[in-house]
Amino acid sequence: MYRDNFGREWKGPYPFEIPQINTQAPQATGIYMVLFGSEPSFQEGYIGIATENNTIRARLSAHAQGRSNWGLGRITQPDMWKFVFFPCDSQTARQIESYVTSTKKPPLNVKIERMNFIPNITVH
Repeated sequence: MYRDNFGREWKGPYPFEIPQINTQAPQATGIYMVLFGSEPSFQEGYIGIATENNTIRARLSAHAQGRSNWGLGRITQPDMWKFVFFPCDSQTARQIESYVTSTKKPPLNVKIERMNFIPNITVH
């Protein structure tokens, strides 16, 4: 179980590998993170969302196959990387992602994403 700074409990961590993604990641909307390091001091490497026409499983699969984010596609030592996810509605996912990328941008989030920024997301 991974807990973020707001007390939300994320599912995982699971190895950032296709077989684990296919069995553990849901076919649902929400938000996900790719972490590096080891417990209990994981670091957030990437945060992304799956909204409306996409799923957490599809997005993570694309990343693990080197599509959709050039930084994640260049990962070395994949055994040091894990993923976690938080199923939620699309609006909540956008708000959480926007807050994280605006306040403490993970190193593999390469584009600027400030739309939908809400200064306080503790209610989600």
